[in-house]
Amino acid sequence: MILNRDLSQMMKNQEQDKKIIRVTSGLIKSDDKIAVRFAKPQVYESYVGETIKNKGIFTFITELNGEVYWSDDRTIVFKPEEKLIKGQNYTGFIHLDKLFVNLEQVAPVKKRNWV
Repeated sequence: MILNRDLSQMMKNQEQDKKIIRVTSGLIKSDDKIAVRFAKPQVYESYVGETIKNKGIFTFITELNGEVYWSDDRTIVFKPEEKLIKGQNYTGFIHLDKLFVNLEQVAPVKKRNWV
């Protein structure tokens, strides 16, 4: 599988706190998950591991269905329902406007050390 990424335009328009620092790309295994990692925390820990409805958050050329969830407070994951087809090219997009529109809190409250 080859997962292409086209993030240049998206990254130009990002707010600093939504900056993407890593995405799954290149040759991947047929059962790999597709992950996007942000530079800073994006959600409260309570969101981690919870399935999010993929209402256009992740889209692909060569359509894929699957599950979306936060694996930690900085990484959102798309897990395809079925194994990816060997030799098939996939181009993926993450739509930040659809990801963050329904979250009650986008960035977690910074932890304070109380003395």
